[in-house]
Amino acid sequence: MPLDYRRATPTLHTIGSGQMPTLRKLLASAFGTIALIAGLVSLGTTIPLLHSPYRFHSVSPHGELSPWQSLWSMVLTGLVMLLLLTPPVLAGLYGMAWWTLKRAKPSARKWSIAASTAILVHSLPLLIALAYIARYYPIVHGRWWDLAILPALTLTLGVLGLIAFLPRDSAAQPDAAVPAQPRVAGDGTSTALDTAATVLAFAGYFAGIYLWQRRAAAHHIQFELGILTTCLALFLTTIFHELGHALTGLALGMKLQGFHAGPLQARNNGSRWQFKFTPAAFAGSVTLVPRAARPSRWSDIGAIAAGPLTSLLVAAIAFQLAIAAKGRSYEHAFGFLAILATLGFLAFFVNLLPLRPEGLYSDGANIYQRLKGGPWADFRVAIAAVLSTTVTPLRPRDFDIERIRRASAAFPHGRQAVLLRLMASSYYLDRYYLNRGELSSAAASIADAEAAYNRAPWSITPGLCLTFAFRIALLERDAARARIWWDRAVAQRPDKKVEYWMANSALLFLEDHAAEARTAWEQASALAAQLPAAGDCDFDRDCCALLGQTQAESLVAR
Repeated sequence: MPLDYRRATPTLHTIGSGQMPTLRKLLASAFGTIALIAGLVSLGTTIPLLHSPYRFHSVSPHGELSPWQSLWSMVLTGLVMLLLLTPPVLAGLYGMAWWTLKRAKPSARKWSIAASTAILVHSLPLLIALAYIARYYPIVHGRWWDLAILPALTLTLGVLGLIAFLPRDSAAQPDAAVPAQPRVAGDGTSTALDTAATVLAFAGYFAGIYLWQRRAAAHHIQFELGILTTCLALFLTTIFHELGHALTGLALGMKLQGFHAGPLQARNNGSRWQFKFTPAAFAGSVTLVPRAARPSRWSDIGAIAAGPLTSLLVAAIAFQLAIAAKGRSYEHAFGFLAILATLGFLAFFVNLLPLRPEGLYSDGANIYQRLKGGPWADFRVAIAAVLSTTVTPLRPRDFDIERIRRASAAFPHGRQAVLLRLMASSYYLDRYYLNRGELSSAAASIADAEAAYNRAPWSITPGLCLTFAFRIALLERDAARARIWWDRAVAQRPDKKVEYWMANSALLFLEDHAAEARTAWEQASALAAQLPAAGDCDFDRDCCALLGQTQAESLVAR
């Protein structure tokens, strides 16, 4: 059965859907995104507060203020300061809601309710202001819906948050915390460098906005740092970065199978493209499939480096446009161009550092590992071989098993360890018709993969769970262990494709439900026959045939 790997920004990795219910996962992503945006905006709002502190003045240019005027001046000054301090407070609130949900902390429910309430509180004044503007300002009366997008989204998000977290039983069902993956020696990263890069990114953004504000003041240019402007700049920075990876990979002969930039996702399922919109997401990744089992190292490095270099190019263009904005027709876009340039330069420099944020590797880390050689280079080449089976006639039996064994020895735990051992299992299973004795090696490899996962569990995809369930049931005849993996997959609501029905049939047959197992096998066989012509699809068809043959022989033996 084919495994699901992706060349992502910043790395090749398997995307796990986790154990979090869909709504709570969406809300956690929204809280994290809002925290990031509020943190970026807060840098712009606190600069004027620190640079030119608001002070109460008892004397005006027209003379001494009356007591009532003094009181009113104090109130206005306090409101302005409170308004400028709101973004950092919100960044902290939403950041805590995101972090406690991610780590499955007991306090996650309280923080999430507070964050959802804050979203509602902020959306209501926006709706009231919108209603007032739409009624009394004819110039925007015809396009009131254009202004209603943001308050409508925030209102919906706040209501969904309260629905998800107000019930008491939501606290009794915390999301399973995913243990942090151990750092593998020799990957070129360190915790200290990850922390330093985070500090550098925020410091760079802070310094950039400060310098742009000074330039705007010196040249009398309006500079606004709004949430929508920041969101748009983040989205464009992400999409141009991923386009750099994708277009370069295509130019180097690779095939684009998936593209993810912000809330927009597209995936080629083999026969057609599927598009998906995921709100509150600013991550990015591309799935580039090499057409050769052993792609050129420099082609790989070129596709990886293209992302940061594209970010640099976009930043340079935005920088030049912002510098020349005074007196031009696009002067009103100065603030947007300034933010886009700042984020682009940061995306270039930070991405080229060897980092491991959230267990994923940056472009710089991937380039370092590819240049260094050794186990990490072996792992990347092995992944490339798996990817090539999706677009070429190459099959798992064509894998370089010696390279896989060599790399496996260097990865005792973590994602890499599991994936390498699953590759070995696919290699031996696909060689069954060449040498029937290979099934014992395939069973040993799947057992090793399961042991590697148990040493350091991670948020595994439903597809990989189904792979475990099918192979444990088929090769080791262990219904209890296969059932554990099946339940993990079903909890994530997997698509009912070939691997789903094969795992279902294998497990049902072990649990003495022969009729139901036969029905599931027929469903798998029908779907397998519709798969396109590719090495991994041929492997699926053979696995399905082997399952039917094994069940028939077992029934005859009984």
